[in-house]
Formats: sequence, structure tokens, C-alpha cells
Amino acid sequence: MSSGDINFTTNTDPKKKGEKAYLRQILDIVRNWLKTVGDDKRHVLPIDNEMRYRNMVRGGAVMFCLLCLALAVGLKFWKLQYVEHEKHQEQVSRILGFRQTLLGTRGEIYDRDNNLLAGNIRTRDLFVTPRLVVDAPKADLAGFCQFLSEKLPLTKEQLLVKCSEALTKDVRVLVKDYVGRDNATKIARMRLPGVIVENCKEIGFQNCFTIYICPLKVNELEQLRGVVGVLEATLSLEGNQLAKNINRILHKGYAVPVAKNLSFEDAEKIQKSFLEWAAVRNASGKFLRYRVPVDALHFDETTMRYYPKGRMLSNTLGFCDDKEHGVSGIERLMDKELTRLKGQRYIALDGNVLSSNYVPVAYDDKLNGYAVHLTIQYPIQSIVERVMGDVIQEHRPERAYALMMDPRTGAILSLYQYPNFDFNDKSTFSVDNCQFHALLGAYEPGSIMKAVSVSSAMDYANLKPDFMVDCENGRWIYGNRALHEHGNARFGDISIKEVIQKSSNIGSAKLVIENMSEQVFYNYLRTYGLGSKSRVGFYPQGGEPHTFFEETSGILRSVEKWYKVDVSRIAIGHSISISPFQMVQAYCAICNGGRMMQPYIVDRIVSAEGKVIPSVPFVKAQPISSVTASRMLECLSATVERGGTATSAVVEGYNVAGKTGTAMKLVKGPDGKKRYSRSLNTASFIGLVPLENPVFVLLITVDEPKGKMQYGGSVCGKPFSRIATETLRLMQVPPSENTGVARQ
Repeated sequence: MSSGDINFTTNTDPKKKGEKAYLRQILDIVRNWLKTVGDDKRHVLPIDNEMRYRNMVRGGAVMFCLLCLALAVGLKFWKLQYVEHEKHQEQVSRILGFRQTLLGTRGEIYDRDNNLLAGNIRTRDLFVTPRLVVDAPKADLAGFCQFLSEKLPLTKEQLLVKCSEALTKDVRVLVKDYVGRDNATKIARMRLPGVIVENCKEIGFQNCFTIYICPLKVNELEQLRGVVGVLEATLSLEGNQLAKNINRILHKGYAVPVAKNLSFEDAEKIQKSFLEWAAVRNASGKFLRYRVPVDALHFDETTMRYYPKGRMLSNTLGFCDDKEHGVSGIERLMDKELTRLKGQRYIALDGNVLSSNYVPVAYDDKLNGYAVHLTIQYPIQSIVERVMGDVIQEHRPERAYALMMDPRTGAILSLYQYPNFDFNDKSTFSVDNCQFHALLGAYEPGSIMKAVSVSSAMDYANLKPDFMVDCENGRWIYGNRALHEHGNARFGDISIKEVIQKSSNIGSAKLVIENMSEQVFYNYLRTYGLGSKSRVGFYPQGGEPHTFFEETSGILRSVEKWYKVDVSRIAIGHSISISPFQMVQAYCAICNGGRMMQPYIVDRIVSAEGKVIPSVPFVKAQPISSVTASRMLECLSATVERGGTATSAVVEGYNVAGKTGTAMKLVKGPDGKKRYSRSLNTASFIGLVPLENPVFVLLITVDEPKGKMQYGGSVCGKPFSRIATETLRLMQVPPSENTGVARQ
């Protein structure tokens, strides 16, 4: 054997026994193998193709198995991290923490200069669950009610009645409020067991429905789950709140509301007293157990609307229902913007942080609704409220309005309505008191209509204030009906200026009839905005307008429906009904060069982050030319001069223009037919000041004033003078030059 060959010879002795001999043999083999490292390749045994193939197959199989294993692990990680991430995250969240609901508060309402008109106070509502009390060992419902009666303005007997009814009543669970007719009809037709569909009872929601479910009326649990699933799918209910409410009823019973809008301090005192009363201790004072479960009494945090100005603007602001939905007034007009937002935050728990340390609902100012700023100016509104209060006390009318508007922009500066109510005194609430009368009510305007009628004739026929009209010596036959002057006055040939000054019925009617057709006259009235909604509201920059959908259009029948005599009566303010907003915007056009601005009452809204969205004034229409408007102002200025019907409306130091109106009211006679009453009137005065550059138009209307004096000038002229005097001083408007001289 050559020296290059591998030596497998060992000195092993088969007779040697033991561990040392065996290790020596292994070492010799390793030593001989190491000697071959670096030798020529010809000493390496050759690998044939078959062996190479087998090695490749075995290696490929191993690699394939490893690849499959890696792919399976990767797929599992992908499923956990992406497909089932939310599921496992929710499981972890429930174990390691909880989600707290975040709420904002309803947006506040201010006047133009940030005076608060409607705000919020955070309060708590108290609930008790009688089922938990009666099911507790050695519990006494009467004793529990006795304890609560000492803390609340309720007697023990009243609380016992509430709790007893809750134990025996078939409990309703609210599914959804304010459901539209289509969805309500669909659910009603399904005839789901335990489901009740009712009309909403709140004022202004006659076309909406409320849906309840009575879980105790459904016999099987699986059937109840199916009903809940159908309701959630049909009404697009979020989350599983309905199922949670039902489970609470099934397991704990019905929670009875016993006190609402408690202050935080009172709620904490009641909670502390309850824990002390419910705790059972031994003679040494050591706590043993609770005689009543602590969750038999709980508080829900809520907010209460706060109106610091009492009756002021009550009808205009409106109010909300118990779900904080706007029902009337500004609360309803701007409900979408005022509504608070909802959110959530996750709170992780550890050994030092317990869920009992946190209330389930918290408030976050970032989720507050928009702050709504009205065009109303609180100082002016205070003046109007005080003066109109004296008018109400003196004349005891059925209704009254005072509406002030800026003719240059259309902004409502003040709005008074009677009857009204006090937000802080529930006894003043009634269906009539809570109505927005200035929007919903329409009345025959009487002689304040003459400025609109005569200006239309002047514009169409290009007539001047000195144009003469034959007033037929106080009696004129038209359409086989006689038309008389008020107070049996007798006028002959007088100018248009005197027609307005003396409020001539015949002169106003003849100017319209003799200078324009009925259709042309109707078109002028429509351009003035009569017979259509004024659409007062909010006109945001770059957004959709918000208007009061319940506003009246008044009554202005089409020409085809007019009787022969109607044109002569409409011209003097009868056979037509208007709202205060319609008449004020018409007079604003007269004193604004013929340009009629769109009335609006919301000046701007401001988000919680400070984003401001203003209302943008714009010209609504131009019913008459600027020349006609100037001529009409000259005529209106004569009414407050000597010989006019409104000398009591004079404002010291300023030139005033305006028009009085006294309209007889339509009443039902014994035979059921409507006739004009000679004892019931609607008295009005509408004026503007200063004449050279009017800063406001003010309408005062008193419906059915009591007493001897019931004319517009005597009832409304003096209040106009008082309000205008104080308002001009407040606005620091300089006095007029050449007081008492009308300017063209």
C-alpha cells in the first residue's frame, strides 16, 4: 500500500474492553481523516449520476417542505395582522381597557355681539331599578323609597307607585325616534312581534314616527334576536345599542327615572348617602355587605338647555325636546349645526387604573355643535321688549308684533312677539304661547298696504307726488259696492301725497284701478314678495340656505280668482293677508332705492375650532325704481306732519316717514258667515328713520287692542316714537338737518 493511500489500519485489540479503548479508536480515525485534507482529488470517491439525482431529489424535497412551512407561517401572520386584526384588537381592548364615549354639548345661541341667549348646563338624571331592590335578600322596597323621599322632592307613596308600575308594566324599549313615513310603514307592515309604531307627539313632528319594542312580549329568545336584527337592518341602527338596552331590561329590569337635571353636587350627595344607607355593618363598624345592589341607583350625565334672558325672544329661539332635537324657532332652523357630535377614546387599564374610576360618558369641547350668532342686537331687543310690555299692559291685545329690520342688508335687528313664554317657568308653556306667530300668522294689513299699492301705480304710470286724484267726496261705487273713507271723511281732489297723508281709501283704490290692469297690479305685489314666503333664515357663504319651512305665504289669490270688487279692496289692505316679514321687507325696498334685500336672522355660525361661516346679504328683487322710491318716501313723510294720521310717531330731532293702518277683522256671525267687525281691529304702524338715510324699518302691530282708541296711529304711533328715540341714541345716529322737512 502506497504512502498516499488512506490508512484505515488501527491498533485496536478486540480483546480490549472499556471506554478508554473505544475513545482512542475514534481519535485514531479522526486523525487519519485529517491527514487526507489537501490531498489530490483523485483520492475522493467519485459520485455517479444516479447518486447525484438522488441527492437533488432529497434536497428539493427538503427545500419544498421548508418553503411550505415558511408559507404557512407567513399566511398565519398575515391572517392575524390583517384579516382578523380588528377582532383580536377588540378582544385585547376588552381585556386590557375600555372605550369611553365622548360627547360635545349642543351649540349655544348668541346675539350679534356675543350676548348669550341659549346655553347649556351639565346635569345628571337619577334612575332606580326596582327589580334589583326586590330581588336582593332582606331588601325592603318601602325602606328604599323612604330613603329616596328624604333626598328628593317626592313622597314615599309617589316613589312606591313609580316602582310598582315598573315591576308590573310591559316595558317598552325605544328603537328609534323621528322615523320617516316610508320606513315606519315598512316596519308596520312586517307585523313584527312586540314592535309598536306610533306618531311622534312633539309639536312640529306630525309626519314622523316613533318605534318601540316590548321584549317581554316576544316568547322565544331566538325570535327576539331575529326581530332586533330586522330592526337594525331596516333602520340602519349603529352598533348593538338596541341589543344592549334589551339585555339590560331582561336581566336587571326597567330603570325608572325619578329626578332629572340634578346638579353635580346634589347627585354626589345622593350617591354618597345611598352607599352609606345600603352598607350593612356589624357592631364594630366593619362592613359586611350591601343590603341593596349599588347599581340599583345610578346617574346618567346629560345637559340641560339654559336660557338666561327669560321671556326675551322665547318664540324666536324656540326649544328642544328631551332628545335635544330642535322643535321650533332657531333651535329647529339650525338644528343640524347646533347638534353635538359624538366620539370615542380608548382607556388602557393596569393595576393602578380601574374602569370604575371613569364615567362611561365624558365631554369634549372639540365635539360641541356650532355656535349660532343671530342678527338680533340685545340692547335694541331690550328696548323693544320694555316698550311693548307697556303696550300689552295698556291695550291687552290677543297678539302683538314688533319687527325691526336693517333696509340696507336685510338683517333682523329685533323681533318681539306676544303671547310668549318663560323658559324658566313651565306653567307659561302652551300650544299657542310657543308658536312663532310672526312666521305662522297672517293678517289683513289695512292701510299700511297703501304705500305698496300706490307706489306700484306711481312706478308703472310714472306719477309724481303732486298728481291729483278725485276722491269722490267720501263715497265711490265700484263693482256695485260702495267704498267709503274711514271715519266718514270727505275728500275731493287731493294729491298722491295727501292720499298717503290722510290715508284715503278711495284715492288709493282709484290710483291702482285707473293706472294699471289687475294683472299688472298683481305682478307688482308678487315682486314685492306678497303671496310668497319671505324665506327669512340663514344664507351662508358658499352653502345651502336655511329657511323656516313652516313660514306662511299669506293669502294673495291669482287674478282669475278675484271678484270684481277685490282690486279696490286689496289696494287698501283688505282681501289680502300678509305676515310681518312680508310687509317689512316691502317697506325696506321703498327706503333702499327700490332694492329689496333678502331678510335673514342668522348672522354667522362658529365651529368649535373657530371656523366662521357668515351670512351674505343680497338683493332679492327690485319692485320699483329708485326715483319712485324717493317719491314714495316724500309721501310717507307727510303722515307724521300736521294733518297726518301718525303725528304721535314723531321722533324729536329726526325726519320720520311711515304709515298707519287699522284693519277691521273678519269674524263669524250668528249665521256662520264671516263679516267685518266694527269693534275688533288690527292696529299697525310701520315707519323708518332717519328719512335721509334710514337705519331701520320698524313695524308694530297690535291685534284686537282693548279700549276706546283702536286706530293704528293712537295705539302704535307712540310706542314707535319711544323705541326709535332710544334706538337712535343707542346707535349714535346723528340728528337730521332741517328737521320736519321732507326730502325728495
